[in-house]
Amino acid sequence: MDYFDKHNARILPHRKLIKFFFFVILSFCFCANLLNASGGYDNGTATGKGRLGLDLTWNPINLFPQGQSYFVMAYGFTDKFDIHGYYSIPVNGSDNYYFGLFYQFYKNKYLDLASAIGLRQYIPKSNRHLFAPQILYTINVFNGLRIGGSLVELRDIDRKNKNIGISSDISLIIPLFKNRLKNGIVNSLDFCIGVFRPVLWKPNDRKWHPTYSIDIIF
Repeated sequence: MDYFDKHNARILPHRKLIKFFFFVILSFCFCANLLNASGGYDNGTATGKGRLGLDLTWNPINLFPQGQSYFVMAYGFTDKFDIHGYYSIPVNGSDNYYFGLFYQFYKNKYLDLASAIGLRQYIPKSNRHLFAPQILYTINVFNGLRIGGSLVELRDIDRKNKNIGISSDISLIIPLFKNRLKNGIVNSLDFCIGVFRPVLWKPNDRKWHPTYSIDIIF
């Protein structure tokens, strides 16, 4: 192999990586203009020890009146235990953030189940909600294709933890990329599309609100 062959062999993986991320960005922008942007997804699968998970949703220039831009983060302390949280910027209403603890208590070939507890705070309002109990699930369909979602009971902390309703969501998790190398920076990349049933507001002319996210695990 001469010098030019060796040089091309070194830069080829970088070219593939650049093309891959370019494709992801284009897909993300395209989908953002088709769907009502509204938040990252919860499911029953832990992030994994030492891994960082990011779920991103973007409502471009507030295109969708009931949409929101969303940033969800999770970090795996063990293979079953995560800390997770989000920051949400809705078109209407106050910004809000959530922080909680996540534990995956069941796992087999077909199904993952988890529970979590956490607190949500609105800015600048003082509204505080307790998310408990939570049931999160992931159904493994085939070849990395999954169905994930959650059932979350909301409680008003300022009204002695009064139950104010149960929110739910369900999504189709579509794998875009899975790194087979141990030393890779990005472990996996998924695109999620689904629906969300809120508690504190009602979607226009329907009970469910369309959602999407791009999910990355480092």
